[in-house]
Amino acid sequence: MIFSCAVVVWASARDFSIASFGAKTDGGNCAGAIRDAVAACSAAGGGRVVVPPGRWTTGAVHLKSNVELHLSDGATLAFTDNVSDYLPAVPVSWEGVECLNLSPLVYAYGATNVAITGHGVLSAKVDFWRKWDAQPRDEKAQAAWNKLVFEWGGGGVRVDERNLSELPGAKFRPQFIHFNRCEGVRLEDFSMRGSPFWCVHLFNSRSLRMKGVDVSAVPEDDSLPLRNTDGVDVESCTDVVISSCSFCQGDDAIVIKSGRNEDGRRLGVPTDGVLVEDCIVNRGHVLLGIGSELSGGVRNVKMRNCRVEGEATRLFFVKTNRHRGGFVENISMENVYADIVAREVLSVITSYPGEKGMPVPEGLPPTRICGLSISNVVCKTAGAVANVWGDPISPICGVRMNRVEVGKISGGGDPADINAVSIENACNVVVDGIHIGNAPKRQLRLEHW
Repeated sequence: MIFSCAVVVWASARDFSIASFGAKTDGGNCAGAIRDAVAACSAAGGGRVVVPPGRWTTGAVHLKSNVELHLSDGATLAFTDNVSDYLPAVPVSWEGVECLNLSPLVYAYGATNVAITGHGVLSAKVDFWRKWDAQPRDEKAQAAWNKLVFEWGGGGVRVDERNLSELPGAKFRPQFIHFNRCEGVRLEDFSMRGSPFWCVHLFNSRSLRMKGVDVSAVPEDDSLPLRNTDGVDVESCTDVVISSCSFCQGDDAIVIKSGRNEDGRRLGVPTDGVLVEDCIVNRGHVLLGIGSELSGGVRNVKMRNCRVEGEATRLFFVKTNRHRGGFVENISMENVYADIVAREVLSVITSYPGEKGMPVPEGLPPTRICGLSISNVVCKTAGAVANVWGDPISPICGVRMNRVEVGKISGGGDPADINAVSIENACNVVVDGIHIGNAPKRQLRLEHW
């Protein structure tokens, strides 16, 4: 993979303190002052919008080209619990379908050279969004979901006509940070606490750098995070580097996507060229997830030198189904350590749920999966080393597992009876150097190669 670096550093950048535009740390809403500071910074040709030390309350923050939102050490930007502060609706992608929804808490659309930096904190009120979410879904909420995914996402409805904020029963939580159609994005050093939905969502953008960010869906009061609070979702993006970040999530930690079903194929932008290195996950469902929204394709993703210091459900998870189509090519994980992996180190599922009996589009081939590799992976405990289940119509081509060590297989039953590696419907499979501490011998189940 070759990574360019189109992110610009403004050598003579001016600072625009939000306090100079009327923001105060008295609990009042500073959104207007921040908006004016961003506008002034942009009109001056670029610079830093500075949040000084203290606790500042705001609604949605929209960034523009050549604007860096700088969170000073000791600064907290606390987002309100008033839905009207996130209206009007703006263009986003919501679980792989483009639409209009409540504004993400920090948002940029079509911007070039935009950044969030500093050692301050972005904080969301999780309890509010938990109550607002309307879960378990009532009939109106379920009807709104079906309309978004199957009717709007199925084609024939223009994106600017897919307004979730005007749809009865629709309560689709906003992302915390969402960059849409941007180029040259820099996220550095700040912390996030709590999130309404996905924490960082990078969509249809290029040249993205995320370094040293502490991403936690756990709110400041240490209550439980909301569901679906992924750490970072990279969707239909190219040239992405995520390094030295930490994650504590109520869902997957690092996820690579490219749109859902027909809407992903309409956009037709694969995610290509992602490097993830030196990251730590304290809690999350998956360390590295591919999909399930991958209809535009995903290729050239590398994770290296990462750790799970608490518990993850899986380390490396590729998930798709017959509705997705698309492709997954050249995905690797190397030099990874994990304390506890509840299920598999490597998991591939080609019948991932989600379409509730909807017919598969006629003539759509299954997701093409080729070139999956894990090497130098150590886990204290894991449910299994690998469950790799390809589609019989389109078997996985190329799976390599090299130097994988698991101290204890925790899948239950007699270790001698555990299928530590189960592979179905795959070809060009290399399994080498797997060591399991509590099994008298390596157990393999390999079918339909």
